[in-house]
Amino acid sequence: MRQTTSSRGIKGSRSAVLYKEYYSVEEVSRLLHISERTIRELAHREEDPLPFRILFGQQRNCFIHREDLMDWLESNSQLVRDAAKKQTGQA
Repeated sequence: MRQTTSSRGIKGSRSAVLYKEYYSVEEVSRLLHISERTIRELAHREEDPLPFRILFGQQRNCFIHREDLMDWLESNSQLVRDAAKKQTGQA
């Protein structure tokens, strides 16, 4: 179940990120609490990159659709419980 947010932004973040259809690199960085550099590295990796887009003829101001971000996170993360089991060698 995904948490919904108010129109003011996501709770607990230092600077609120509004719930909207498209996000910039900076906004995704704040949402995930990781650096913009890491976001850009994930977007440029060869295998399963973070699916940012740019408009034709542009080199800056890339963006990502909210659903694309959620789908990518689902396939590129795991539950803490599962990570702990894997680390301890439990099935």
